[in-house]
Parts: sequence; structure tokens; C-alpha cells
Amino acid sequence: MTTGHDFDERFERIDRFEDISALLDGELDPARAAQVEGWIATDPEARAEYESLSAVRQALRGLPPVEPPIDLAAAVDVEALPPVGVGAPTAAGPTRVRRHRRRRRYVAVAAGAVVVAFVVLAGVVPAADTVVPPLTAFAARHEAMVAQEPMPTDDGFAPVDMHDAEAMGGMVVPDAVGPMPAQSAYLSGDAVHATYAAQGLGLSLFEQQGVVDWSAMPDGGEMTDIDGAKAWHGEMDGMEVVVLERNDTVVTAIFQGHTDEMMTAIAEMPAPPPPSMWDRLTGGIRRLFGGS
Repeated sequence: MTTGHDFDERFERIDRFEDISALLDGELDPARAAQVEGWIATDPEARAEYESLSAVRQALRGLPPVEPPIDLAAAVDVEALPPVGVGAPTAAGPTRVRRHRRRRRYVAVAAGAVVVAFVVLAGVVPAADTVVPPLTAFAARHEAMVAQEPMPTDDGFAPVDMHDAEAMGGMVVPDAVGPMPAQSAYLSGDAVHATYAAQGLGLSLFEQQGVVDWSAMPDGGEMTDIDGAKAWHGEMDGMEVVVLERNDTVVTAIFQGHTDEMMTAIAEMPAPPPPSMWDRLTGGIRRLFGGS
């Protein structure tokens, strides 16, 4: 059961997060600013929020000026200004002051969203990073993982439930390769390794955010189409390598043997979800101004 005390704590926490924005805006008096800085120093969640807001604001400050259409700019101005004829505000208690400050913040956020939207429409923010998968390193990692089957849990490999999307870090492995069902899956950093019901048959998947620079792919492979998506298929030291790009996500698959069944299984893997609009905006802005 939710009590009045629970609601008080919840709203107090919302106000404290608003204070992070106010601190960045220089709106807090020295005493309150010191309190908020102390909270940021001791609360990891608050510190992450502070760093995220700081990075985005710093990037936005460096954007070139973009002239919005007159009607949209006027709409933002009208929202930000009080109605004509309203005099100076009368004295009010803390609750009313908090509400006014929150309204100003909502207007500021709306104006910021307008700026970011125009950046996207103007084509200033790139859609995604261009990546070149490090195939030699990936192949070496696959070879090491195959050599250690079954995986030692104390050597950086974590056994995971391949049907648990969260445990898999959002990555997906085929349930079967031809008639061979998956036996186990292991997560190691940015890679997942699955084993199937055949001795020595393993599949390693490596995921990167971005789009492939196809011109930089090694000689000896061939461009192909996998379920409507552009892909590259080649061989490295007896291992077969497939690089597949879908939804601004690059998946590199490495395996040995059962080529036809593996290629069919890879083609039937569901496409990864596209990056969220917020990830595109913040990532694009940071890349544009040299951030990570």
C-alpha cells in the first residue's frame, strides 16, 4: 500500500533531480547549491544524472545557430512568457515557488528539444558511427572461446540463459543450427558464444553500434545479401566470418563448419532493435564535438 509518506519521498526526490538542472543553470542560492553538490558527490545515480546533463548542455552550447521557422519560434516565446496584463507575482509560499520554477524548466526543456530537432532536420547530427570490425581480433577471441569449451566461469565467461534478453545484453543467438539445438551460451564482454549439439561447433557473435565501412573490408571475401540486409562473407585462418548490418547495428558472426546450416541460422536471427531517438541525439551531438 502506498502511503502519504511514500508520495512525499517520491516528490522530494523529483525535486532534488530538478535541483541538479537548477545547479547547472546557476539558479540555486549558495546554501542550496552546497547541499545539491554534496548529494551528487555521495549518490551514484545523482552523479550520473549530473554528468549526463552536463555533457548534453556543453554539446548544445557549441552548436551553430539554427534559425527556426517564425511560427514555431513564436510558439515557444508565447509559452515562455506570461499572459499580457498579468502583473508582478504576489508573495507565495514554497509550494507555489516550486511550481513556477518547474514550469520555467519545462519551457526550457521544450526549447532545448526544439533546438535539437532542428539540428537533426538540418542534418548536423550524423545518424551513426562508421565502424570497421576488427576481424583479426574477433577471430582470435572466437578461437580462444572454442578451445575452452565448456567455458570456465572464472575466466571472464558468464553462462547465461540465451532466452533472457536482459542477461544476453540484448544480443540474440540462433536456437538451433539445422537439426542441432543450442546447448549453452556464454557472455564475455561485448561477445556471446553459443555451442551446439555437435562436437567443436561453436558460434561467436560480436556486436557494435554503427554502420560498416564496407570499402575497408579485407580482400578475399564477398559482398552478399542476408535476408534483405547487406553483408560480407569471408574466411580467416579456417574460420568463416560474416559481417551483417541491420538497424545501425553491426553483428560479426564467426564459426567453423556446417556452413549452409550456419548461414541459414544467421539469416533467421531477428534484427536488433534500432537505437532510441535519445541515443541518436546525444551520441550524434557528442561525436560532432569530439566527445566519446
